[in-house]
Amino acid sequence: MNRFLKTIFIFTLPYLIVTLFFLFVYFSSRESYFSFDTKTEKQIGYIGSEKLSTYKINAILQRPKYSIWVLGTSRVLQFRKEMFTKQFYNLGLSVTAVRSYIDFLKKIPANKLPDYLLVSLDQRNFNNKYETYESSLVPPYSFEKLSLYEDFKSFIKNLILNPNLIWEYLKNIGQIGSDDIGLYAKVYMNGFRNDGSHLNGYGLYKTIKTNNNQNFTGWFVENLKTQSTHGFEEGEFVDPRFINEVENLIKFCATRHIKPIIFLPPFPPSVFDKLNNNKYSYIKKASKQLSALCINKGVPFFDFTHIDSVYDHNFLDGTHGSEIVNLKLLTLMDQSSEVHRMGIISGINPDTNSNLFLFKSDSLKIFKRFEGTRIKN
Repeated sequence: MNRFLKTIFIFTLPYLIVTLFFLFVYFSSRESYFSFDTKTEKQIGYIGSEKLSTYKINAILQRPKYSIWVLGTSRVLQFRKEMFTKQFYNLGLSVTAVRSYIDFLKKIPANKLPDYLLVSLDQRNFNNKYETYESSLVPPYSFEKLSLYEDFKSFIKNLILNPNLIWEYLKNIGQIGSDDIGLYAKVYMNGFRNDGSHLNGYGLYKTIKTNNNQNFTGWFVENLKTQSTHGFEEGEFVDPRFINEVENLIKFCATRHIKPIIFLPPFPPSVFDKLNNNKYSYIKKASKQLSALCINKGVPFFDFTHIDSVYDHNFLDGTHGSEIVNLKLLTLMDQSSEVHRMGIISGINPDTNSNLFLFKSDSLKIFKRFEGTRIKN
């Protein structure tokens, strides 16, 4: 009997050690932690992207009502609370396709819905070569938190897919901020702020150190070659059902007394130059149809696909504008009498001459964290 137990122990010991190691990383990195404190300045960067959207949804459900939301894909993540005059929350990454916007809003209790809703509609979502109407309803979000056991299993799966993250966490554990929540936040300073906006500290550090004069022409060509990023499929046709979804969204907002502002987000000039031809004519067609719809419904609409006075070095990559870009969008919106009368845009000026940052303190914090470290990503 003793021999049998010894054999069982020998065989199970490696699994026990590995499990205990994963448990150490899971709890010490605070991957298990959900905090909805409105005053916290912690950065939240879980290893699983699906958990991030769940966090955001629970934040707006459990906190006091926010007066202003921005709702869209990852392309809106650089909007920050300081840009607005009222309580603001960034719901970037909470929706993907046009059909998921109204589905998302209908799941929110009426007393938690905002008074003002900035709606960012990605151009690609009107191209049926990218995504058909029938396949576009799959929601990226979940309102239900996983159990601790299921969350831990998901954590192990994501960690196995990112083995370098374990080494970077252990190697730099002495420099990592103890208050940050999640592995990405602790290792790369990559995660959400308290207002839902996003900061990828290490990504920005690398950008500033190596590409002060960025041009995304090569980025665009490489994406088409490898097809590693969808969204640049050529297309000439706009499915009218997508436009109808936007109309239904406007009607929903009217029934809930929400004032929507609808816009198409910008591309860097070099990427726009590649899209500005008949192969991508769906973009102009979608803009024209959305403009006509919004004029008819009395809703402000802005096509920011290409805007003057922003440059490639103001973008994080070929699709995502920086804080400086989004501040420019709000300035342009506020020049409209409809939006100006709402009184929701603060008109804040950056306190730095950075191409990317709104505040000098953010760039100083990033350089303090990463200068001299040897992180591999």
